[in-house]
Amino acid sequence: MADQFATDVIALIKKRAESESGEGMPASFVGEITIATELDALGFDSLGLADVLWDVEQAYV
Repeated sequence: MADQFATDVIALIKKRAESESGEGMPASFVGEITIATELDALGFDSLGLADVLWDVEQAYV
């Protein structure tokens, strides 16, 4: 179950990162998103991080 949760959250983060950049992943990000990936490495600003948290909350309410 933990693996599925991690996979689902990573998918939500990837979707948000793609929508934030408008054309795929932000230029500052290179590589796969894993559970070891730090969110600030994805180029999110504080509002973007709040949006990620909102997406996770909405998926699991």
